[in-house]
Amino acid sequence: MERRRSPRHEVTNVSAALLTTVEGRVKAMGASSMTIETARQVRLDRTCTLVLHTKATQTLRLRGHIASCRLGEVRTLPSGRTVSVYEAEIAVAADGEQPLGAVGKLHEPVTLEFSYEARIRNMSPYGALIETELPLLVGSSSTVSIRSSDAAVSVTFSVVFSRELADASGNRTYQLGVEFTGVDHAQREALTKLIFGALA
Repeated sequence: MERRRSPRHEVTNVSAALLTTVEGRVKAMGASSMTIETARQVRLDRTCTLVLHTKATQTLRLRGHIASCRLGEVRTLPSGRTVSVYEAEIAVAADGEQPLGAVGKLHEPVTLEFSYEARIRNMSPYGALIETELPLLVGSSSTVSIRSSDAAVSVTFSVVFSRELADASGNRTYQLGVEFTGVDHAQREALTKLIFGALA
């Protein structure tokens, strides 16, 4: 059971986004797309930021979306455990940024960054109840960006409970009880300002 350090408050007019990353290995690269191998399946048409580190110590951040994702193979590890390997094709936005074909050699892994809209049901300076389409397991960590007209803050969190919700149409969302971690004084003040400026 979650042990709370302070009472949770219902809030309104607060927007939030969960930030998550997926790492992968480059399998193929063209002028405007890249195929990576990853241990996680990613959703089609999901927009993302592709983070690349070149051999020339340059970091590139390119906008793109998931054009396809399929199961590539199932591999058996030396321990005997099997893992699924997915192949995801990322189409990179043509907006004047450096084309993939001119990037050159890369340091691996490459990283995909995703943002998921979320709803804050209630919160305190130490944690929150969040509803989102992103399924996260108990014990996993991520980052949430919270914003209102009064303040904005990004904090990391650990999931202390997770449950699946479904509406009458079968659409699934997830309710996450999270505890904020590694929060400094300035972040705690911003969280407090968010709460008391957005009380329901």
